[in-house]
Amino acid sequence: MANSLAHTKWVCKYHIVFTPKYRRKIIYNQLRKDIQQIIRDLCKWKGEEIIEGHMMPDHVHLLLSIPPKMSVSSFMGYLKGKSAMMIFERHANLKYKFGNRNFWATGYYDKFRQINKYLEMVSGCISLLPKNRRLRIVDFGCGKSYLTFALYHYLVKVLGLEAEIIGLDLKEDVIDFCNCVARDLGYTRLSFLKGAIKAASPWRSLPGALSPRGRRRAEGPRGRLTWSSPFTPATPPPTTPLSRPAVEL
Repeated sequence: MANSLAHTKWVCKYHIVFTPKYRRKIIYNQLRKDIQQIIRDLCKWKGEEIIEGHMMPDHVHLLLSIPPKMSVSSFMGYLKGKSAMMIFERHANLKYKFGNRNFWATGYYDKFRQINKYLEMVSGCISLLPKNRRLRIVDFGCGKSYLTFALYHYLVKVLGLEAEIIGLDLKEDVIDFCNCVARDLGYTRLSFLKGAIKAASPWRSLPGALSPRGRRRAEGPRGRLTWSSPFTPATPPPTTPLSRPAVEL
């Protein structure tokens, strides 16, 4: 049955699954009953309807009716944050297993929203990019590279532009993982290199690894970047957290 807002009828049902940190099989006995009651109370306080729910030893299933005026990510932030505090108040011994009152594992609701907002910002700059010329982009401190992969997919796969993107980070295991994912996806012009950026200013120079020839010059032993090959972008890179890559125009 449809629900009503001021000028609309809506039916929005979401099947949500979330897990304890490290997916520990810990939801049973008294803790199971307490989590059930806590989730019921929190949904009732927000006016959200639980259509169906199941508690498993290592995860929770919820079928929720959430009005369109509230985003799923904001509601899940409220539900997981408040419930974790209430769980630790009732079961103080859990702090030795989880610590820092982080009972639930990190979700990706906010990450999807961040990626969508980032690509929305990028789409507004497409008309300013040069035509019939390869774009060379470097992402300083790419980390796990959610935005880097999303940018490559949007520019190359969706828009069909010719672009080369390099992610730069200090963590060798993260770099290896991202390179494996890029190979598995067939992203031939997306690569990741290990190197420190503290010695280079993104406003004044970028690594010379932004082109195939420059990459060979810039790579030192074991494929690590050196900063002897300067590169000056036509415009300074944006400084907002969602707009990290610097683009050569």
